[in-house]
Amino acid sequence: MVSVLDKPIYDEAILDRIVRRINQEGIKTSVTPNRFVKVADEKTARRMRVILINENLLPSEIDPWQIFDKERWTTTDMERNRNFQHAQEIMITEHIKAIEGIDNVKLNVMWPKIELFNEQTQPAKVSVIIFPMLGSDITQNRKKIEGIQRLLQTAIEGLQLENIVIIDQAGNIINNFEEE
Repeated sequence: MVSVLDKPIYDEAILDRIVRRINQEGIKTSVTPNRFVKVADEKTARRMRVILINENLLPSEIDPWQIFDKERWTTTDMERNRNFQHAQEIMITEHIKAIEGIDNVKLNVMWPKIELFNEQTQPAKVSVIIFPMLGSDITQNRKKIEGIQRLLQTAIEGLQLENIVIIDQAGNIINNFEEE
């Protein structure tokens, strides 16, 4: 059997309400000597957690968000790598948004796909859409745009200048300095 909640329920009235509500669903329950409510399987326990939350039947000492925060025993390298990349993207976005004259930023990073043979590895690529504040010169300020490029190269390992595209909200490429 599986516990519906991760903590024991010591308040007799709350325990009784929870058991009665689970029984209304036609689900067999049991209460252990150490006050845990148990049901047959994890699928049933998940369903009952949702019902208890929706009907405000959780004891006050149980944080409803903790119910959904389940640690797994293992994390794959792929998951760990994706979590790192996501954190990097958030950090980079926040740093760019901190530059004077920028209202908002949309960042798209194509992370390098590491292959067995180095010559088959795809390079990192980045596109950034900058939404300037009203009256800002950010889209014409070459020093600030070059600063954004350096920030991106510092944050993303192996990123080359030719793989960075910075555009304004109208879709104009603003880091194409060769044409100037």
